[in-house]
Amino acid sequence: MNIYTRLVLLDSFRNFFLSALIPIIEVVMMLVFINVLSASTWEKTLLGVLLKSGFIISVPLSLWVFRKKITLPYVLVVINFIAMIGLLLTVFVTNTVVFLVGAIVIAFPVIGIHPLMAEFYSRYPKRSRGRRFAVSGIALTVGSIVFAFLFRHILGIAKLKTTDKTTDSKVGVEQTFTEDSSTAGTSFFSEVALGIEGLVQRLGDSFNAIGLLSDGYDMVVYIAIFLLMISTLLSYFLPRLLPKGRKQELNFTEILEILKKDRLFFTILISWMLLGFANLWTLPYRTNYLSEATFGFNYSQERVIFLLIVLPKAVQLVMTVPMSYIFDKINFLTLRVIINTILGLYMVLFFMGTSYKALVIGMILFGIASAGGSVGWKLWVNQMAPASKVGTYMAIHSGFTGFRMVVAPFFGLWGLYTLSGRVCGIISLVLIVVSIMMLIPFFKMAKGRLRY
Repeated sequence: MNIYTRLVLLDSFRNFFLSALIPIIEVVMMLVFINVLSASTWEKTLLGVLLKSGFIISVPLSLWVFRKKITLPYVLVVINFIAMIGLLLTVFVTNTVVFLVGAIVIAFPVIGIHPLMAEFYSRYPKRSRGRRFAVSGIALTVGSIVFAFLFRHILGIAKLKTTDKTTDSKVGVEQTFTEDSSTAGTSFFSEVALGIEGLVQRLGDSFNAIGLLSDGYDMVVYIAIFLLMISTLLSYFLPRLLPKGRKQELNFTEILEILKKDRLFFTILISWMLLGFANLWTLPYRTNYLSEATFGFNYSQERVIFLLIVLPKAVQLVMTVPMSYIFDKINFLTLRVIINTILGLYMVLFFMGTSYKALVIGMILFGIASAGGSVGWKLWVNQMAPASKVGTYMAIHSGFTGFRMVVAPFFGLWGLYTLSGRVCGIISLVLIVVSIMMLIPFFKMAKGRLRY
């Protein structure tokens, strides 16, 4: 077995078990904050920010790892063990302060290691890099669907909510809805969407016979820790490759020099910054948007998890291979414009729509964009960076990402409460349009550089 095959297989299985953290950091922790701990608006805002703070931490961590030439498996093992401790703390010390501290380390194994993994992915042959990476991406997506489905029913059976909510409630302060469940049912599309959700519900009910799903959030955490232990073991056996081509210590002067001289790289970073703000300022609070009565939907936690995790991840699973193939075949800027356009349509439907059908279509589009975005985010640097500077470029890219992931959510929940979901959607759409227009003048420059 050659080193590429070994890396693909181990990374794929590692990602599958690691994906148990995705439903927890994207939905479950916020549901606990809302329904169990009755957190304040400020605390919910901090949770949304801290869950994404790993990108900021990833930059100095990657610089230190590159400087010390520490092999990646050891770093992953330590990060995973710290995350396990954070998970346990949120069970045994159930208060908002512990949740906020735990959020940082719990999310880090998922979102804080990208600059380090970029070194591994850069070893793949150029012409098949996207397709090889797709295998790991598919494993992560499949796992997130499976565990979101499992956790969805654990929380439903445990009746985590303090008050019952009907999934078809349409009474809200912000919006007056144009159709209820009975009228939505007359639409063929709505019947299909609700039918799929009902099938998932019935399949999940079969878990009752096992007797496993009874303890709510603590059971979710115990399962996640067990799966994270398996992921840690697999991480330990990854090839022990050292960062390649680094002859001197990376410093911030070098970073500034790259940003000054590489106009194409800098322009893409700024365009991505605008797109990131458009997407990320409300992303952590979609759970609030769908589950709190203030916004008019008042959906149950089971439906929230279905809409925010199961549905888009299923679409992402289907689209990962096609998007990876496209990434290997076309100019990256073209792919980036396509993805930005799809995200713009998602914003319109999700935050400006008033029906379950609009939410479903919006999340389907989000799943398509996520498939392309995941491949593009992790691999585009490998297309344009010199082989000896892949880690450096990725650290810069991650630093910009970390900045927007930490700063943008500070305004998201305030925007939803103060401006309304519709206005937030319009603001996001404007930012996305500007991000696309920034890239258009650079298509000629990118033609020879961002294509294999």
